[in-house]
Amino acid sequence: MPAPGAPATPGPNGPARPRTPGETETPDLGAPKTPSDEDLASWQTWWSFHRDAYLELKGVLVALDPTTEGGASVGRSAADVDARLRPALQSALQSSSSVDVLRAELIALARTEACFGTKDGLSVRFAAEHFLGQPKTKGAVEAAIVALGVRRDPASVELLSDLVQDTPAGRAVASSDRVDVRARSFAAYSLGLIAEQCSDLRTKKRIARTLIDTLLANPTAPYDLQLGCLVALGLVPLENCADTPAEGSSEVGHLCRGTELSFLLDFVQDTSRHPRLRAQAVIPLARLAQAATLENIQAIREALLVPLAQASKAPSELRESAIVGLGLLADADKDALDRDVRAALLRTLQKGERLERGLAAISLARVAARDGTGGEAELGRAEVETALLKELSGGRNSARAWAAVALGVLERGLVPQGRHLGVDAAKTLRTWFSGARPIDEIGAACIALGLLRDTDSVELLTARVTKGDATLRAHAALALGLIGDPRARGPLTEALATAEGEPELYSALATGLRLVGVRTVLDDIASAPRIAAGPSAKAQAARLLGSIGDARSIDPLVKWLGDANEPAEVRRAAAWALGELADRSSRPWTSSIAMDLHFGLLSSTLSSYSRDGSGLLEMR
Repeated sequence: MPAPGAPATPGPNGPARPRTPGETETPDLGAPKTPSDEDLASWQTWWSFHRDAYLELKGVLVALDPTTEGGASVGRSAADVDARLRPALQSALQSSSSVDVLRAELIALARTEACFGTKDGLSVRFAAEHFLGQPKTKGAVEAAIVALGVRRDPASVELLSDLVQDTPAGRAVASSDRVDVRARSFAAYSLGLIAEQCSDLRTKKRIARTLIDTLLANPTAPYDLQLGCLVALGLVPLENCADTPAEGSSEVGHLCRGTELSFLLDFVQDTSRHPRLRAQAVIPLARLAQAATLENIQAIREALLVPLAQASKAPSELRESAIVGLGLLADADKDALDRDVRAALLRTLQKGERLERGLAAISLARVAARDGTGGEAELGRAEVETALLKELSGGRNSARAWAAVALGVLERGLVPQGRHLGVDAAKTLRTWFSGARPIDEIGAACIALGLLRDTDSVELLTARVTKGDATLRAHAALALGLIGDPRARGPLTEALATAEGEPELYSALATGLRLVGVRTVLDDIASAPRIAAGPSAKAQAARLLGSIGDARSIDPLVKWLGDANEPAEVRRAAAWALGELADRSSRPWTSSIAMDLHFGLLSSTLSSYSRDGSGLLEMR
């Protein structure tokens, strides 16, 4: 492929060593699997991986209540963090006897240090080095490695690189004759997280070289390790450079974006590689190509069109990833290649397999939201809007639900540019509420109307909130919160009072109320009767106080975390919530990994097959 053009954390002040918990986990090191309880072709599965990017709760809450440093609704002041939040996490980390609780505490402290720096007392780096020397406690080791990535500290790059590459130095740190495969995989993800926000080019090149060399070293390495390196490489944006070595060159010492793109494109096209890994390499390829030279973008788009050709025999996984990748790279203008991409996606929308059709709807929405530079973007956008409306009214099975969500995604892509959909999609969606449609389709319409911020649908949505299927009521509540109309306050409050015993519905109702400006919902969440209902109710209360709370939430969370008599699930939730309150980022730290990932091809290091919380995406 053508080359693109253009050229320490302070030590702890004598902290006590954290307690090493007993090992309670037996991680699965087997081949990639898919959790059997998820319908991969459902829009709801896609939404579960992408909702954070479209909700952006913290940004909304800051806008609602920007009264203190960082916003009272989301970011805490440094004084709050240093006086109450950080000491509580440091203290709890030194006494945890549960791997689950320790994992949450380590990640929470890492999020705190990432935003507010390291202070005296126990630090993430010190705790991580302690646990890394305890190889029998795999859960603690893995959490420590992830925490180093969440901390985003470039000083950890050398250590993590040694772990990824299983060097003698890495084995010495791990106190083992080899670095465990899961530990190596987590170290790869952590390197990607550090590189994502690192401004030092030398450090980013060091990370990219580690990841590429690891992938080249053993083409048959375990799936978890290769997937970790591929995903992480997509988070390492190097500069474009005119001096990129020729394709296939193994020149040592020179790295740029062109080198990364050449390597990933070769990986995607290498038929000796496992189809699932080739498919997973598409997304990092597309991510890095977004800021590449035009020549490289064109070459990669052409390559991703090949699996979607009508006579293509490409594996289904590769086709699905190509659909997503093209959605990241094409636009709505009249350029010939962009027209070809839209034609391929439109053809897939009509004739593809069930998941392919859904992904094509989302990718078309993303493509239509970009004008490009070739002119006549209005015509290309109108073509996509017409196709999505056609699917909405007459598509097959789940295609209608996907089309509804895609229209919301398109609107969200246009709003930052000061534009809106050229069709009245909301009117069509509102008619669904009077028809006898499947609950799944009505739920998709709810989310779409929320993304469209359609104030004319408030009455229809409030009617859905008060009775009926709990999942549908939750979608309606979230949609009302996204719209933000004060007329929803009464119905949401009334529904919240009767939502006991339905945790997902209660969470959605509370979130919806907070988004329409009702701060008193926090008092209801932490009320004595509510938390007296049992450990699960208290754990849910903790999570909600973290996700939609403010500085008032710190004290009850600190109390629950520090109470040794509280069940592990409560203390784990309290630790996570404190980390959420301390984190000033607009999205969860896992978002950059979860977005556009092929969720049908996950590894156990990303999402544990037993749902025991040991997967990286479960640590958010």
